Amino acid sequence: MKKNEAELVDNIHADGHPPNKLKTQNMKKQKSHSPELISRPLVTRASQENDAAKIQKIIELTKEKLNSLAESYKLVKEPKGFIFDLKTALGMNPKSASSYAVFEIGENQMRVSIRVSNHHANAGKYLEHDANDFNLSIMVSKRYRKNTFQANPDVVLEEYVYMGRQLEAVESPFSQIALSLAKFLDTGEYVDTTGVAKVNFSPEYPSRRHPTANS
Repeated sequence: MKKNEAELVDNIHADGHPPNKLKTQNMKKQKSHSPELISRPLVTRASQENDAAKIQKIIELTKEKLNSLAESYKLVKEPKGFIFDLKTALGMNPKSASSYAVFEIGENQMRVSIRVSNHHANAGKYLEHDANDFNLSIMVSKRYRKNTFQANPDVVLEEYVYMGRQLEAVESPFSQIALSLAKFLDTGEYVDTTGVAKVNFSPEYPSRRHPTANS
């Protein structure tokens, strides 16, 4: 990471404001599970009485965009443009190689991150920022790529990998991905409906499923 990029990430808190310089030593030592680069955190932690309503409004708007995206990609099997459009629907920077968004979902305000990229994730890079309850990576690639996913024992991360050639036999595969993400924002659990996704886990051998938004 370049110095100026590191400074940008380090100086932006989840609520979009500079962090308090007088953090306690315990907070500094807390391990974290968010991505190395967060292009634009989408949802903040509730700090006022009306924040919960604002968070829910953003979630509903994002779901609407994902549902609209699913409609526009019906019968489409060519991945060109999909990653850009998916990042846009999720409120990410669509021009970044790997883009991230952070949400608080469900009755328990489960904090999750979503990563969208055309290459595999490195779970170790999630250790540099504020902790999330669960992290999801969606990888879509037009061509086959060697699996370079790296797990980390301290990071809860699931990566769903979609390769262009494998998707050719699937009906409306990109619509299905968008709809699965919309459902994820409700339940906190991503379900692949295409049947062709390869899944990477961190930790490498998870002892239990991640917590759900409504548990």
